[in-house]
Amino acid sequence: MSGFIKTWIDDGTVEIGFLYDLIGAEHFQVTHVLDEHLFFFSAPDAWPLKSEPGAPVAMSDLTNVELVLPGEPHGLRRIIERAAGKAGIMLNVTTELDAMTQIKELVARGSGHSIFAPAACHDFVEAGRLLKAPIIDPVISRPVYLVRNPSMVQSRACAAVEKLTLQVAREMVERGLWEGQLVKAV
Repeated sequence: MSGFIKTWIDDGTVEIGFLYDLIGAEHFQVTHVLDEHLFFFSAPDAWPLKSEPGAPVAMSDLTNVELVLPGEPHGLRRIIERAAGKAGIMLNVTTELDAMTQIKELVARGSGHSIFAPAACHDFVEAGRLLKAPIIDPVISRPVYLVRNPSMVQSRACAAVEKLTLQVAREMVERGLWEGQLVKAV
């Protein structure tokens, strides 16, 4: 969880890390790397909509869909709720879990549906256990930041890893492996 990463960067356990929100990390040096797109996920045999399984999903189509999402304080949940509010809908969250693996397992067995970044579910999609569909109207994305604590002296090794990390992130987005829009030109 990114909360641990914030603590580790603060106390010097690690020098850099990726965060999805900057709440409590305003004092960090921040590079906004990309905006990562969020997708709708369903078990292949439990597609809840009238559309073709895997077809783009409008946020308004999710009004009555049973969702399994992280609990309220989770950053991902806040982003999803904000998008639902902008679309003028209330989500039907039937289960709240903060463990990604358990959410994926529940959705894969047809006990609800979820919204995640594709990288979080790549393994289940590749195995045929989950279907992913882009969310449209509105498209939902979350920012991805590379951060470090400016009160700690940056080692040369960390500077090299930071540069390489930004190059790899760019390459992954360009190759479609990390679905999102680059912000930081590298």
